[in-house]
Amino acid sequence: MMWVLRMDHPTMAALLALLLLPSAPARAAEPAARPNVILIVLDAARADRLSGYGYPKHTTPRLDRLAAEGAVFLNNFSQGANTQTSMPRIFSSRHYSLRIFDFDEGWFTWGIRQETPETVTKIRDAGQAFLPEMLSAAGYHTAVVSDHHLFTRESKLARMFDKLANFNLAWTESSFQPILDSATLWIQESAATGRPFFLYVHVLAPHASYPPTVVDPRFLAGYPPGKVDAVRRRAASLEKTDRLSDDDLAIYSALYDGKLRRADDMVGSLLDAVETAGLKANTLIVVTADHGENLGEHGRLIHNGPFWDSVTHVPLILALPGAIPAGRRVASLTGSVDIVPTILELCGLRLPSGK
Repeated sequence: MMWVLRMDHPTMAALLALLLLPSAPARAAEPAARPNVILIVLDAARADRLSGYGYPKHTTPRLDRLAAEGAVFLNNFSQGANTQTSMPRIFSSRHYSLRIFDFDEGWFTWGIRQETPETVTKIRDAGQAFLPEMLSAAGYHTAVVSDHHLFTRESKLARMFDKLANFNLAWTESSFQPILDSATLWIQESAATGRPFFLYVHVLAPHASYPPTVVDPRFLAGYPPGKVDAVRRRAASLEKTDRLSDDDLAIYSALYDGKLRRADDMVGSLLDAVETAGLKANTLIVVTADHGENLGEHGRLIHNGPFWDSVTHVPLILALPGAIPAGRRVASLTGSVDIVPTILELCGLRLPSGK
């Protein structure tokens, strides 16, 4: 059985059925109250770089622990090779989506460059529904916390949420503390109200660039700091690998691993905040990525371009005590467009009429 839920699918029970077979004969017990939802997107995170997916380096101990408490989907693929094309698909479970970022206006929609006002990508589909809007209509308090430059107050995406906290720091210093502080405070405030909430955290990591603050010596043993710094600086302006030696590429790869480990630490701190607030038992955690990253494959150092596995094979981890069996590793093919209907299913919600 493959998990291939879509918004136009007649039912939304395939994920739980998949998770419960063959080891459990019946549906898992659902939480007593409608669960909170925390969606964490690690920008440019490749599935094959998570230690829980078989990578030999210890890059993601906290995500691995989360996966042990829930389910990890081993063959999950993004439907976009960059943020502006993948996120609309994630939020609407649609292969063709209305734009959600302000700078896309008149330029990109659904990842297709618009040539004329009459192009088919201008057609607005009244049946399209976005996750934050649907959860808000169901009584959820919603917030987005990010350090990504696309998350501006003018964007369609931001207007879907009750609150936007944007810390556009990642290009220069990659400090996760403002994101963590804001998200933690919001979780604490939400816990005090008792109202279900949806928190979307989008972290611009392990996405390049790699400023000095993200250089992790644990992944760079044997490389002189001067050489590491030279590669870090030179690679920041490159898209292709033809000016880098094999040693240079190994250092660049290690820089990526170090930034992924820092993102994993941030996720762990966020999960600790959920537990400290007493919300772990009734909070659905979803961790994924908008796309992957080329790290020398195909002669490239960046994403975009063709849909190679290096830019589309992304992690997907779900955990909700009592509803998702712990320790399940699912090898079936899944995609980012499957996330929204699964969240709705686990929250006991259905699509609004006409959507």
